[in-house]
Amino acid sequence: MLNEFDPLNFKFRWMDEGNVTGFRAIAGSFDGKTLKLGEDVYLVDQVEAAGSSDNMLSLIINQDDEYESFTIVVVGEKPETIKRAIDSRRSAMGVSEEHKRLVAQGQGASFRSEVCPHCDATISLSKFADSPQCYCDFCETLFTIRDQHSSQAIEASSLDRTLEAKYRMCEECGMYSYPRKFTKFYFIFLVYFIHWTSDKTVRCPACMRIEAWKMLFGNVFGLLGLPVALVQLFRSYRGKIEKGPLKGLDDANILANRGKIDRALDRYDALMDNLPINAGIKYNIGSGLLTKGDVPHAETMFLMSLEDCSNFAPSLSGLHFCYSSLDKKKEREQLEFQMGIEADMALERLEQEMWDEEGV
Repeated sequence: MLNEFDPLNFKFRWMDEGNVTGFRAIAGSFDGKTLKLGEDVYLVDQVEAAGSSDNMLSLIINQDDEYESFTIVVVGEKPETIKRAIDSRRSAMGVSEEHKRLVAQGQGASFRSEVCPHCDATISLSKFADSPQCYCDFCETLFTIRDQHSSQAIEASSLDRTLEAKYRMCEECGMYSYPRKFTKFYFIFLVYFIHWTSDKTVRCPACMRIEAWKMLFGNVFGLLGLPVALVQLFRSYRGKIEKGPLKGLDDANILANRGKIDRALDRYDALMDNLPINAGIKYNIGSGLLTKGDVPHAETMFLMSLEDCSNFAPSLSGLHFCYSSLDKKKEREQLEFQMGIEADMALERLEQEMWDEEGV
């Protein structure tokens, strides 16, 4: 059953090929059932995907199996608030329909779901084994399932709720880490030639170090850019994880990404001693093993990661790669059923094309 919902009202402007169109903002609203954008009205279950970045909200709409994608610039409300509201309602409706379908098929006992404590989205777990952690595809957070059955051992073996909200997959290096927002700024001045670029990027401090050094050398001939480069360089080193149960994660990830998995394992072992239950750490080890070309041991680590979180998408993808590489057809087909991989491939391609085009 869906909870009561307070309607959201906002103003927006359309975007076309990356440019804002029109001179006046248009009225928009979301009441939990319908999304109104000017004269356009969409049912919440027509929204296939939503993404937000800065002041932009991007949507993929399914109308009779015809996909439409567009981006709007939101005024008077945070795009993340609208995205979260849409995701919360559409995920709850989708899981409710799944429950009804399973009951009708006589499989109601197999139904399982969790509500993400960080974004309120409802996650279906019916196809996955019971595990102490859950992964939210909507806000990309790995969280520990805490309910009346949680034991003190599970609480002591995992990140607390405040910390787990900060850790996620870095879009730059693909490792479980603590991404932050950094600035990329270049100002080049060569007497008769002036060129400058500025952009925001979200990545882990370990990834930012390479970019920060490039910025430092790239801004040598443009004094305006040097202070920015120095600040970002300082933040990339000072911002690494130096305390808490995941202290040393950045250094371990750097070694793993360079294929130096043997050296990284010592650091990962210490992290797993601190946090025995953490699918992200085990995924990083598996990813490092793949970088080294050790597919059989990578498979083992991805399976261990899925024991902590049975629906952890990065480890499911890593295991799928291992099964394909090792020609384990039966295991791969079973995994593809869990992942719904065939049904999702077309939508994933469309999502990626939209995110690339709009920079979301």
